[in-house]
Amino acid sequence: MKLATLAALAAALTFAVPSAWANYNVNAKLTCYDDGDGSKLLKLKLGNAALIARCLSVTISDPSVANYALTFDSDTRELHVIRRCDSLVMCDLSSQASCQTAGESGENINTNAACIYTLLDPTEDPVGQMACFEKEKYSLATNKYSFSTSCAGTLDIGEPCTLSFKSGKLFDESGACPTAK
Repeated sequence: MKLATLAALAAALTFAVPSAWANYNVNAKLTCYDDGDGSKLLKLKLGNAALIARCLSVTISDPSVANYALTFDSDTRELHVIRRCDSLVMCDLSSQASCQTAGESGENINTNAACIYTLLDPTEDPVGQMACFEKEKYSLATNKYSFSTSCAGTLDIGEPCTLSFKSGKLFDESGACPTAK
């Protein structure tokens, strides 16, 4: 193969899927337990808004929470809170601890993975762990990419909690970013 052909192929592979490996919406289920007044264990069911509010250091009812999304990044393999208008990462809520992947990888990708993630608070201190099962597919011939993950874990954010989520549709930026004052 000529050098120019190899360079063109390398460029095509580099630019083939830049937008596919990206942020995917997640729908988190967060269940926390509190001792209440000490007579009965209280079970609190929360979702994305609780994690977003915790990242932003605001209350769940703060209107600014709606300007952010909870996503899983298929490239960096991190759970993030991002700003809806421009995908600016506000918090990394996980980091990959270990992962085992099997399947086809190369021009085409068809892999399954089992991974363990460390869950992080907004200051990036460890607060728990989660296990995820991930599927990734890409075909160079069709230029189609798909990614999915299903995760479950436990964390301690002042009370013991369980967290579970599945990735959904590709995140789509929307809305206007706040202007600097």
